[in-house]
Amino acid sequence: MYYVITKSGVKSSSSLDKLNNILDAKLEEEEFKCYGADRIVELNEVDLEFIRDKRRMSAIAFQNFFMKDTRPTMYFIVQLIIMFIILIGVFSK
Repeated sequence: MYYVITKSGVKSSSSLDKLNNILDAKLEEEEFKCYGADRIVELNEVDLEFIRDKRRMSAIAFQNFFMKDTRPTMYFIVQLIIMFIILIGVFSK
Protein backbone atom coordinates (compact mmCIF):
# COMPACT_ATOMS: atom_id res chain seq x y z
CA MET A 1 0.00 0.00 0.00
CA TYR A 2 1.05 3.55 -0.66
CA TYR A 3 0.37 6.24 1.95
CA VAL A 4 0.74 10.01 1.71
CA ILE A 5 0.61 11.98 4.94
CA THR A 6 -0.37 15.63 4.52
CA LYS A 7 -1.61 18.39 6.77
CA SER A 8 -5.18 17.71 5.61
CA GLY A 9 -5.05 13.97 6.29
CA VAL A 10 -3.77 10.62 5.08
CA LYS A 11 -4.38 9.39 1.54
CA SER A 12 -3.82 5.75 0.67
CA SER A 13 -4.06 3.52 -2.38
CA SER A 14 -3.03 0.09 -3.54
CA SER A 15 -0.99 1.41 -6.48
CA LEU A 16 1.09 4.45 -7.26
CA ASP A 17 -0.97 5.35 -10.35
CA LYS A 18 -4.20 5.42 -8.35
CA LEU A 19 -2.57 7.55 -5.67
CA ASN A 20 -1.31 10.00 -8.28
CA ASN A 21 -4.82 10.28 -9.68
CA ILE A 22 -6.30 10.88 -6.22
CA LEU A 23 -3.79 13.63 -5.44
CA ASP A 24 -3.61 14.99 -9.01
CA ALA A 25 0.15 14.74 -8.63
CA LYS A 26 3.20 12.90 -9.97
CA LEU A 27 4.85 10.98 -7.18
CA GLU A 28 7.65 8.58 -7.97
CA GLU A 29 8.76 5.37 -6.31
CA GLU A 30 12.01 6.96 -5.06
CA GLU A 31 10.16 9.54 -2.98
CA PHE A 32 8.65 6.93 -0.66
CA LYS A 33 10.20 5.37 2.42
CA CYS A 34 9.64 1.63 2.77
CA TYR A 35 8.21 0.27 6.01
CA GLY A 36 7.72 -3.43 5.45
CA ALA A 37 5.37 -3.88 2.50
CA ASP A 38 4.06 -0.31 2.79
CA ARG A 39 5.48 2.83 1.26
CA ILE A 40 4.99 6.13 3.06
CA VAL A 41 5.78 9.75 2.26
CA GLU A 42 5.08 12.86 4.32
CA LEU A 43 4.37 16.06 2.38
CA ASN A 44 3.81 19.62 3.50
CA GLU A 45 1.87 22.15 1.40
CA VAL A 46 4.96 23.26 -0.56
CA ASP A 47 5.93 19.67 -1.41
CA LEU A 48 2.38 18.84 -2.45
CA GLU A 49 2.21 21.86 -4.74
CA PHE A 50 5.59 20.90 -6.23
CA ILE A 51 4.50 17.37 -7.15
CA ARG A 52 1.27 18.76 -8.63
CA ASP A 53 3.36 21.16 -10.72
CA LYS A 54 5.49 18.21 -11.89
CA ARG A 55 2.35 16.56 -13.25
CA ARG A 56 1.22 19.76 -14.99
CA MET A 57 4.66 20.24 -16.55
CA SER A 58 4.79 16.69 -17.88
CA ALA A 59 1.26 17.08 -19.29
CA ILE A 60 2.28 20.23 -21.15
CA ALA A 61 5.21 18.46 -22.79
CA PHE A 62 3.00 15.54 -23.77
CA GLN A 63 0.27 17.80 -25.20
CA ASN A 64 2.80 19.73 -27.28
CA PHE A 65 4.08 16.47 -28.71
CA PHE A 66 0.71 15.85 -30.39
CA MET A 67 -0.01 19.47 -31.30
CA LYS A 68 -1.06 19.82 -34.93
CA ASP A 69 0.97 22.13 -37.14
CA THR A 70 -1.27 24.27 -39.38
CA ARG A 71 1.51 25.84 -41.44
CA PRO A 72 1.46 23.30 -44.31
CA THR A 73 -2.28 23.81 -44.73
CA MET A 74 -1.87 27.58 -44.84
CA TYR A 75 0.96 27.31 -47.41
CA PHE A 76 -1.20 25.06 -49.57
CA ILE A 77 -4.11 27.52 -49.49
CA VAL A 78 -1.83 30.46 -50.37
CA GLN A 79 -0.32 28.45 -53.22
CA LEU A 80 -3.79 27.62 -54.58
CA ILE A 81 -4.78 31.29 -54.50
CA ILE A 82 -1.60 32.34 -56.34
CA MET A 83 -2.10 29.62 -58.96
CA PHE A 84 -5.73 30.72 -59.44
CA ILE A 85 -4.60 34.33 -59.96
CA ILE A 86 -1.97 33.21 -62.50
CA LEU A 87 -4.56 31.02 -64.26
CA ILE A 88 -6.98 33.93 -64.55
CA GLY A 89 -4.16 36.13 -65.91
CA VAL A 90 -3.20 33.55 -68.60
CA PHE A 91 -6.74 32.97 -69.86
CA SER A 92 -7.77 36.62 -69.79
CA LYS A 93 -5.40 37.51 -72.67
